[in-house]
Amino acid sequence: MGKPSIFSREYERRMKKRKLKMILFVSFLVIVGIFYFTGSSFKNIVKSKINSYKSFKFFNSNNEAEKNINSENETTTNDESNKPAPQEKIEEKFYDVTLNNEIKIKAVYEHIDGMNKFKYINTDNQAITFNINPSGTGMVLYDSKSQSIWFLDINGKLEDVSALSYTSSNSKTYKRETILAKRADYIWCTSPKFIDDENIAYFSQLPYIRKTNKKYLWFVNVKNKDRDRNINVGGENIKFGNNTDKGLEVIMDDGSIRFISIQNGSIAVSK
Repeated sequence: MGKPSIFSREYERRMKKRKLKMILFVSFLVIVGIFYFTGSSFKNIVKSKINSYKSFKFFNSNNEAEKNINSENETTTNDESNKPAPQEKIEEKFYDVTLNNEIKIKAVYEHIDGMNKFKYINTDNQAITFNINPSGTGMVLYDSKSQSIWFLDINGKLEDVSALSYTSSNSKTYKRETILAKRADYIWCTSPKFIDDENIAYFSQLPYIRKTNKKYLWFVNVKNKDRDRNINVGGENIKFGNNTDKGLEVIMDDGSIRFISIQNGSIAVSK
């Protein structure tokens, strides 16, 4: 088929189609030529770009992983530093002690701060009470039935520090067993409590033997067994309170409080 007439309806449409084919053919030749002469360089450029992208991605991934590891290490370190130091396990031990050759008790102590210190006693005898000195190295034991007082040191040494007798101002001597046998309600001694590590305070109806409901303040030193009294401090319902900075509390019948303390090596009672 020949070239269409310029007066034909198809002329314009066919000419556009021919131009489009020519443009596509020329473009194809140009691309083939470029690829032929620069194919390896083009490939290298593309490959380089791809490798750069992969390296960038790998570097970022490693950084993120390292950050996560560091973060975990920091958290672990912080957790370790925030953990309280393990406390030394405190083991309880005890002494077997026999009072009056018949009363059995267990004096329980613990090893703490490099020292043995008393904690409490175990006994089935309801008549036995105890009090521990401020340092925990001594214990006073009291038997309300026999009205006896013992001092037990932290090494297990037991001593009877009771007043077994009393000699009046007219030199007449009274024995504890004799008085209690005659008068079961008499208070020879009661409620012993430490003032400090060596001195114990307690109440007694002594120095009066005749029937009385009033009790008076007495003291005994566990080392030298010296005994003293203060009959200016007494009452029917007098009792001990707590050990405070001012001293051992003595609660009087009227509710007022006096304090027993050691001053210049001597026992002092506040007014």
